[in-house]
Amino acid sequence: MYVRKKASEIKAWRLGDKTPKELEMIAEKKIVDNGDGTYELFSREATGKKGQIAKKGDYFKVDLGGYPYPNDRENFEATHLHIEGDAYLQSTPELYAWEIDRPITDAVQYLFDNNLVEIHADDPERYFSAVLWGTTETATKDAVIVFYKIERDGNGNVTNVDFNFVERSEFEKTYQVVSK
Repeated sequence: MYVRKKASEIKAWRLGDKTPKELEMIAEKKIVDNGDGTYELFSREATGKKGQIAKKGDYFKVDLGGYPYPNDRENFEATHLHIEGDAYLQSTPELYAWEIDRPITDAVQYLFDNNLVEIHADDPERYFSAVLWGTTETATKDAVIVFYKIERDGNGNVTNVDFNFVERSEFEKTYQVVSK
């Protein structure tokens, strides 16, 4: 299926700018400044002792549950228009997304063949796991895997992917299905 983030005004902050929101998240220990130009962001999916790794200049947003999550600077600036202050208009291209009840495509098979995603059938709350943003993340069985980039060789074979888990409730609030 193909999805697109719903066009919306969002708030985001650039790591390292020491904005009030960044300082608030650091005080709450939801963001850790490692002091070497990297940060750890403790998103809803970052379930280990280590947060998602981002670097100075990357952006972060805060989900509806109050958890920060990183956005690569290059990708963020390509898909967001700065309005003013911490306000941005988000507009993303169509992205491929996969749910567990859908047929396995070559991009999804690539994840499994390369051990990029593991399935834990005995634990529906941590059904999927993957190392993303430098830490192990987990997602429930009804989560959606959203592919931000699928690279292919000259023969059309998948050679690399950029993806993330999106919990069902967050997916329904922030994405629209373009085609199944």
